[in-house]
This record gives sequence, C-alpha cells and structure tokens, in this order.
Amino acid sequence: MLVSSRSSTDPTTQPPARARTPKRGTTLVLSALSLVLSSAAVAATPPLLAEIPAQSAPLNQIYSFNLTPYVRVTDGDTITFLVNDLPAGLNANKNTGLISGTPSATGSYTVGVRARDKDGDSPKQKFIIKVGTPPVLDSIPDQDGRKNITFSFSLVPYASATDGDTILYFANGLPEGLSVDKRDGLISGAPSVTGRFNIAIRARDADGTSTKRNFILRITQPLNDTGVLRCGTPYGSATPSNDLKCSDPAAVYPQEQDAQHGRDYLARTGQLIKVGGSTPNKNKTNGFDYTKIGSNGQPLAIQDAVWNPNGDETQGTQWDCVLDNLTGLLWENKSDDGRLRDKEWTYTWYNSDSTKNGGSMGTPDGGTCFKNGRCDTEKYVKDVNAVGLCGYKDWRMPTVSELGGILDYGKLDGAQIDSGYFPTLGSRKYFWSASPRADRADQAEIIMFDLAYVGIWGKGSANAVRLVRGR
Repeated sequence: MLVSSRSSTDPTTQPPARARTPKRGTTLVLSALSLVLSSAAVAATPPLLAEIPAQSAPLNQIYSFNLTPYVRVTDGDTITFLVNDLPAGLNANKNTGLISGTPSATGSYTVGVRARDKDGDSPKQKFIIKVGTPPVLDSIPDQDGRKNITFSFSLVPYASATDGDTILYFANGLPEGLSVDKRDGLISGAPSVTGRFNIAIRARDADGTSTKRNFILRITQPLNDTGVLRCGTPYGSATPSNDLKCSDPAAVYPQEQDAQHGRDYLARTGQLIKVGGSTPNKNKTNGFDYTKIGSNGQPLAIQDAVWNPNGDETQGTQWDCVLDNLTGLLWENKSDDGRLRDKEWTYTWYNSDSTKNGGSMGTPDGGTCFKNGRCDTEKYVKDVNAVGLCGYKDWRMPTVSELGGILDYGKLDGAQIDSGYFPTLGSRKYFWSASPRADRADQAEIIMFDLAYVGIWGKGSANAVRLVRGR
C-alpha cells in the first residue's frame, strides 16, 4: 500500500477557505447612521438676520418698527426674536418682531437683536434708535388752486423746531404738476389735473423725528376773465361812461373795479404770460389766451394772420377750431362756405336724453341748415362728430357757463367775442347752450353775443350753435 508523502500542511490537500462575510445588519446600521448624521447637519441652520438701519422715534408719541423684514428663515422654522436695550417706553413682541410703544426719554440707544429658531440663534445685530423731540406742525388750512395756473403755498409758517434743528418738508398726494422743495417748504408748480387731493405733509428735523399733518387741496378748472380793461363812472352819473382809463388820476370813478384785478389787469400791465394770444381792445391786451387750430388738430404755424374766406391753413388765414389755453376747452370755429358748419345755419334745441333735457326733449329739425331733416342741436352734434372736426369725435353742446366764458365784455362795439379768433359770427348772434331752464321745461338758455347777455329762449326757436369739446 502506497502512503502519500504530502504534508498535512500542503495547501493542495486543504479544503478551500470559506469567504468571510460581515454580520447581518452591519451595513444597514452604518448607512442609517450616515443618513442621520447628514440629516442633522443639514437641519442645523439657524436664521439669518440682515443689517438693520438706524431708526428715529419721536418722544412721547406712539412709535412702531417691525423687525420681520430683516430676517431670512433658512428652513421654514418658527422664528422668535430676542431684543435688548430698548429705549424706555418701548417693548418688543418676541413672536411678531414688532417693536412698539411710546418712548419716554430722549437719547441714542444701541439695540441688540437676535432671531432664534429650533436650530439656534442668528448672529447678533445692533442698530440705533434715536429718540428725539419732533418738530411742531400746526393744522394746515385747506387750499384751492386752478388747473394750469401757477400755484404756490409755503409750509414754513405752520412748522417750528423744538430744539433749533433745521426742518425738512415732505409731501405725498400732490397732483401732477406740483412738487415740494424739502428745504424751503414751498409747494409750487402748475397743476395739470383737477380734483380734490388729500395731501400728507411730514416735517422732519435733524434728529430724524417727524410730525405729520394732512390738508385738502382742491384744483378746479380756471375761468376766463371778463375782458374789461377800462373803468366806469358810478351808477346815475351825469356823464356816464365805461371807457375811462383806470390809471387816469383825474378820472372820478369807484375804486376796486373789474379792470383793476384779475387776468385782464395783469395782461394790461404786462405781467401776464400767455401760451397763445388774443385781439387787443383799443391797443390794450386782455386776459384771453387762444390758439388757432387747423383741421388736423394741430396749431397753425402762422397765428397772427387775418381770416380770409378764400384763404387756407398754410397761410394762417383759415382755421377750424380755437383752443382756449386757460380753460382747456376746444371750440368750433364756424365756417363761411355754405356747408355743414356754416355761420348762418340755425337749429332748434333738441335733446332726447331725459336726464339732461329738463323734462322736455324740445323741437326736432326746426331750423335751417345744410341738410334737411338734420336741423336741431342733437343731430348737429352727431353730424360734426361723424366728420371728426379737428380730428375729434367727442364734440358736444356747451353749458351756458362755458359759452359765456368766451364773452368779451370789454368790447364796446360789435359782437362781444374776440373776432380775431372767432371771425365768423354771422348774422345770428344768439347761440344755444346745452343748459335747459330749471323752472320751464320748454325753454333753454342762450348767450346773446351782440348784447353780452344770458337769455332764455323757447326750445322751438331757431338759433346758432357753437360746439365745444374737453374737460
């Protein structure tokens, strides 16, 4: 029997070793631990607190300041606020971050703030709250101004510093065209809109403290002056006259007359700046301010030429409309061509709108005009809008106040209107307004341009019409 000589230690005679495997669950435990540690690292993110600007608080007045806008929450946790060293009289709500109260002592206070969530606190931020004595700002009376007319109002008389500081002025709610100079407190400019404006004024001193007041500013549409440039004798005078020089020391007349005030006075004395112009009366300029407008709605390049029925816009001798630069109204200039807008046509008063006709529509088609069946005020408005006079389709009948606004009472002869800008008056001097009579449904108000007079006429009467647009 043969016996093997191989050692028991010969690897070729040993069974293969079994591979070692980790104990069950070891890898899962390590992975879970890694996730837990990673999750904990991500979650530990306290809030961030931005730099907080210095604040000013008025002594003995209610004050509040919110810290919330300066906190950035990193992971959606609930934030609480830790605030210290506040001025006496102020407290901080730890949940909302609102600092509020009534400061009771002046001084400059360095306030410390931390924002805290479940992961910890933000870095501490410090900011200044300066408590000072605010300026005194008295009640400001309501004011009135006119659209497109220079307005000026000083706030200085209503403000005073309690400790000698310089006061700065701020205003919110001013209409377009007005602004305030923060150093001299002057509200000025030319308002370009009408309305009732609630103006908020704030007076601030060097301490940064301020006082607020509000007042009402009413801006209305301006009215034309009368055109009267001369003074008159007293009623019952033996030698009555309305043609006296107001500057004549030898003339005997009552003082404080129309010609001594307003736009006409300023124009006559060279103090009025106009956008356009007007026709002088006896070489004296009045306060009317007109611009001749062509068929395209644009001002004529030549404004000082005289009307010519055979002229044209290029030469400045014909124009379709007249802009009143003071009131902003655009007026129809009657034509002299026998067509739709001719100066000689007449119309009866008619308005089918029961909310505006005073209880009676009036008389349809009772005048004499370019097209049969269209000779009343309502149809004329529609016809002019259909052709787009001067590029517009919102023409309307003027109110009696608007129509009376272009009366020139300063003319002592001829039609009482600026014939340099409204040259085509025609033989009919009575013009309808849109205004019905309040106590007579069958009547409406007219302007008599030959007498400078407001009259009442039956709606069935035939009178001239001058349309307007604007406002």
